[in-house]
Amino acid sequence: MCEVCGETLFGTDFCQGCGAPVSNDADTTANGDTDDDSDDATESEFDDEIQDEMTEWP
Repeated sequence: MCEVCGETLFGTDFCQGCGAPVSNDADTTANGDTDDDSDDATESEFDDEIQDEMTEWP
């Protein structure tokens, strides 16, 4: 979501609603994926933790 106008972002460097430059660090696109791939490892580590917790339950 655009920090300036609240418009949904689609992985671009500028907001389609107001034209503000977009930080690609933590912003998400319409499908919930991050604009850049730099944190994919973190996401997969989190998925692994969830999977481990699920297998611990009897």
